Amino acid sequence: MSQSQQRYSDETGATCFTEASKMLCNGDYRRIRLDWEVTTDEFFHLVWDCGNVQTKIIRERDRFYVVAGQCADD
Repeated sequence: MSQSQQRYSDETGATCFTEASKMLCNGDYRRIRLDWEVTTDEFFHLVWDCGNVQTKIIRERDRFYVVAGQCADD
C-alpha cells in the first residue's frame, strides 16, 4: 500500500455541507458521500474552498460523492 493510500480512509458520508467541508479540508477521506440534497452553490464551494484542481464531484448509483484530488507531491 502506498503512502497516499494509507493517508486516506476509503469513504464516509456527510449529512450537511459543513460536515462535508470539514472532512474535505482535513484531508481524512478520499471519497465523501453527500447524503443531502446538494445545491449548485454547495457543489462549487466544496471543490473550490478546500479542494484542488483534481477534486471533483461525481454521481454513482443515484448518489453524489466528493472525490479528493491528489497534489503532484503526494
